[in-house]
Amino acid sequence: MKNGFTIIVLLFGLLMISFLSLQYFTGGKGGAAGDSPVQAIEKAWDAVCATNKMLIRNQLQMYAMNHDPMKTLDLDRLFSPGQFPNPPKNCPCKYSFDATGNVICSVHH
Repeated sequence: MKNGFTIIVLLFGLLMISFLSLQYFTGGKGGAAGDSPVQAIEKAWDAVCATNKMLIRNQLQMYAMNHDPMKTLDLDRLFSPGQFPNPPKNCPCKYSFDATGNVICSVHH
């Protein structure tokens, strides 16, 4: 019983040492090693854009289930007031639809 407990404590200690050395050598950065603050912000905008595009696609599908298909796709008609979250301040994204109904971002396409 003591031998098993000793092995578990040693493994836990090695795990802690490897985690702490990783934090030390990467500077405790949350992002990928070598990312500049600008790259981290761009990745965040990419994630916001992908989420908004998914929300628009889902809302388009919900609209199609409850209404006749739109002759011209229009974001203002698609979202009643208050349903689509306001984009964060300084957001570079503007959304539109292409001819097939795909959501297009002016920045991330």
